[in-house]
Amino acid sequence: MRPRKWVLVLATLILLITSALYQGFRYLQKNRNLENILIQSIASYFDGKIYVGSFRLVFFSAHLKNVKLEFPDNSTFISIRDIKVGLSFRKLVTSKGDVTKAINKIILVQPAIDIAFVESTPANLDSVIESTTMSVPTYFPVEDLIVKNGIFRLIKKNGEFINLGEQLSGKLYKNKFSIEFDLFGSFASDKQNLSLTGKVSKGEGISQVHFIIDNAKIRKNITIGEFSIFGGSLYTDALFTFPNKFSLPMLHASGKLKIENAQAMLNYKNQITDLNCSISL
Repeated sequence: MRPRKWVLVLATLILLITSALYQGFRYLQKNRNLENILIQSIASYFDGKIYVGSFRLVFFSAHLKNVKLEFPDNSTFISIRDIKVGLSFRKLVTSKGDVTKAINKIILVQPAIDIAFVESTPANLDSVIESTTMSVPTYFPVEDLIVKNGIFRLIKKNGEFINLGEQLSGKLYKNKFSIEFDLFGSFASDKQNLSLTGKVSKGEGISQVHFIIDNAKIRKNITIGEFSIFGGSLYTDALFTFPNKFSLPMLHASGKLKIENAQAMLNYKNQITDLNCSISL
């Protein structure tokens, strides 16, 4: 019994598509400049330096591992466990093999966004072995970067971190003068309670961070130096602005902060007291 014509047509079509995808993947494997092209594409987003620990190519998906991004101001850094770069077979064909134009998605997995005091340096930046520093091109293939499970931290002068947000997801956007971000995550809790938006300016511009925490239960201790807060609830709607060379005297804050039914402790005295306060910044 002969197979129907549509079965033969379908089988032939599947074979052709599979063969084309395989040839496209083989093309990417043989492209010795692929890693450099992808690194330059990421670096173009920040007008700074990028350090890459390792590179791996999966089927139409590239992975840059243990990445460090350094802004020109030397006070803003992003450390990323994994950057996943999605490649479109259709765009690869229509662009005649131009890998840069074939990029259709870039995901930052577990990025740590750190803003440091002028005298501080990012933790473990010097530990990246055999890293690569790339020049910055002018073209970027996608409009935004996707963020998954990130954290946002302030680095003190002694190198210690103040955690300002975790489990962050959202996007980074680029414009001519800054990198803007729109993130949602958690603060002092396992539940989503934080909206974090703002921009990191380039050159001599002003950067800003807008925190909104809406009556969130404090489920994790908040520790700042020798001072700890636990229990109760927290509300804040605050805007912080600062120049690229970050320092406390140059930090401007506006908004409100309210803490209710919490407890506070000076760690070195080990004394606990009730805490209810409302502060206008």
